Amino acid sequence: MQTNFFANFIPIFIWFDAMLLENIKFWYDERCTEVRESGAPLVRYSVLFDTIRDAIEDGDLLYRVKLPPTRALSKALGLSRSTVVKAYDMLAIEGFVDVVQGSGYTINPDSLMAKIEAEPSNTSKPIQSYPNLAASAQAFLETSSRINSTDQKSVAFRPGIPPLDIFPVGAWRQITNAYWRNIRLTELSYSPSSGMPSLKYNLAKYLNVSRGLRCKPDQIFITSGSLQSIFLVGSALINPGDRVMLEEPTFPNVISIFKGLRADLQPISVDQKGAKIEEWTSQAKLIHTTPACHYPLNYVMSNERRQELIQRAHDFGAIIIENDYEHEINYRGAPQNLIHSLDPNDRVIYMSTFNRLLHPSIRLGYMVVPEFLIAPIEAILKHTHRFVPPSLQWALNRFLEKAILHSHIENVHQTIMERWEVFSDTWFDLFQDRFPILTYFSRSLHVTALAPRSTPDVKLVEELEKNDLIAHPLSRCYWSKPAMNGLIMGYSSVHSKAIPRKIEQVHSILMDQLDQC
Repeated sequence: MQTNFFANFIPIFIWFDAMLLENIKFWYDERCTEVRESGAPLVRYSVLFDTIRDAIEDGDLLYRVKLPPTRALSKALGLSRSTVVKAYDMLAIEGFVDVVQGSGYTINPDSLMAKIEAEPSNTSKPIQSYPNLAASAQAFLETSSRINSTDQKSVAFRPGIPPLDIFPVGAWRQITNAYWRNIRLTELSYSPSSGMPSLKYNLAKYLNVSRGLRCKPDQIFITSGSLQSIFLVGSALINPGDRVMLEEPTFPNVISIFKGLRADLQPISVDQKGAKIEEWTSQAKLIHTTPACHYPLNYVMSNERRQELIQRAHDFGAIIIENDYEHEINYRGAPQNLIHSLDPNDRVIYMSTFNRLLHPSIRLGYMVVPEFLIAPIEAILKHTHRFVPPSLQWALNRFLEKAILHSHIENVHQTIMERWEVFSDTWFDLFQDRFPILTYFSRSLHVTALAPRSTPDVKLVEELEKNDLIAHPLSRCYWSKPAMNGLIMGYSSVHSKAIPRKIEQVHSILMDQLDQC
């Protein structure tokens, strides 16, 4: 009798799968029609990705629902299976679906919760209504608005996003599946705070070969990215009132972190040779710099200024943070000498991230610290973040061992150069001198276009965001002097066929805003 009971429901499941397939086909066909009518090129995997993503966010596809098998959907839509797999993999990268080998793609409930949690709350109170907050919490609250949002669903033209569509999702999935198949129960316990020893060992070799940076594995800390690395360093070194030297302009999140730590921020301006070290004339505890590719102006610090920086840090007893946030992207051919490698005084903290090379959701970065900082940062980690998930570290380690990372870097370079050419040509054709792009001094995942002072760049960014177009305001990269007005944009995450249409949208919105002024 029990068998008959469940047998009665088999047609219901078959009907549900058929309806799901039919609904996705209907939504996909509608989206294709919209794209064709707009005159834009039809990038089919991107259209399918947008179709399913929007259905998830609109609640048309409920969480825990399994998406149709790739073969069935490719047949229904008249697409190649590889096109459907690429769209599904992009959904997985963006966190909209979970992937389990042998079970297919299931809608992730967290993708729906993120939308719910993003809704504004009516119970929010002004900062002044929390008299019991610690001074540090108050400081972080006051400066957090400076950090650019990372929860927008669009990738065009968000800075710092690599070409997500060429990430080797299949290889990553095979490696992570192998990790879970072979894991021992003892490995499910706590992991070393500073990172897996095998990854640190291979990363030390990788840095030696790719950057000429020599260090011991125990000097390496695996983090969730540059933001956590900077926070750890600041927590270990900075007391309220300590002076910190920052390039101006620089990353808004770097400004925000040190303001939250209540440091005394002192600016160093930049020119085409990088930070103007002669402006550093007083005692300081720390200096943060982006010498390989200044953010956001893309200048490269000259070797003379690197030597000058090392000497000035030695004279003032300061520690240098060398933030090499896009090393694999910036360096092509003969690289500049790292400040870390030039420094004889063991005063340099070197940091970088894989989030800008692989994809942001991977949350993997690292830093190399002087030996005197190993124990303090280890202690801070044990009391706070604890450790990066071992499964991610293990997968990255295998990427290094199997040379998958090297092959991916080659693909990234080729892709970003193709997309940069399309972006720059289209931009120059449409905007002429209205929003000039700063000269491309160093290869990067972002470009900076100067905007007329007639309209604040924050307002321009807000108007773009209303149309699912993302840029960051240049003005937020300043804190002490009159800010330059401009837009910081990424280009590499947008397919070459889609870039012209997206820039045309940007052009229409920006020109409307300028006409209103």
